[in-house]
Amino acid sequence: MGIARDIFDYLRQPVFTRNKEKLDRRAFVTMTKIMALKFVITVIVFFIVWKVLGGIGIERPSSKVNTTRHFHLKNFMLVAVILPFIEELFSRSWLGRVWGVLFIAPLYFVGMSLFIGKLSPEIRPIIYAITLIVWMFYLLNLMKYGWSGQVEHFVQAVFPAVFWFSAASFALLHVSNFSNNDLGLLSVFLVVPQFIGGAFYGYIRMRFGFLAGFYCHGFWNGSLTGLSFVVMLLRA
Repeated sequence: MGIARDIFDYLRQPVFTRNKEKLDRRAFVTMTKIMALKFVITVIVFFIVWKVLGGIGIERPSSKVNTTRHFHLKNFMLVAVILPFIEELFSRSWLGRVWGVLFIAPLYFVGMSLFIGKLSPEIRPIIYAITLIVWMFYLLNLMKYGWSGQVEHFVQAVFPAVFWFSAASFALLHVSNFSNNDLGLLSVFLVVPQFIGGAFYGYIRMRFGFLAGFYCHGFWNGSLTGLSFVVMLLRA
């Protein structure tokens, strides 16, 4: 329960900190517990969401991910190593840096908003609205703290918004993974698992550093890929 309490306390009010815990054996044990909790929460929320949506006649679109009966190392490396590294690099590597919150975050807001809007037009109003709200919050705090040189106060004030925008944009980026998607704005429900993942990876990144977030992200993707392959073989 200690791990769960620590995570939920942090997610209620994300706090910027430069101090990271050492990435040692004890840290890996803790991260294993965190990922186990992530799995339980993801499964529960996923089934609740689709039970409700299924009850009103909404079917889940199929994934564009190509499954095959043959294991391909290149595909596995792409899903378990390359893509997690790229996603963590762009979404969270800068999250634990003052310069990241000050300079990268504003560019990230705009860049991800435009990219997601182009990639998934059906959710363009949502990502644009989120970006506008975060930008206004960012600018209001910049006027309050920035001009007087209170950098630390400014970073702490805007960090929760930056943290949650990172998690939300990470999730919405995955809407394009689904084909035959005619859900419109309801497409956001497709990526509830990714939103949970973004929050957990953000917590891990802030607690243990960038590499820890990458390891956990890669482990999750690799595990799901391997499990899907095994299940497919059993059904063959």
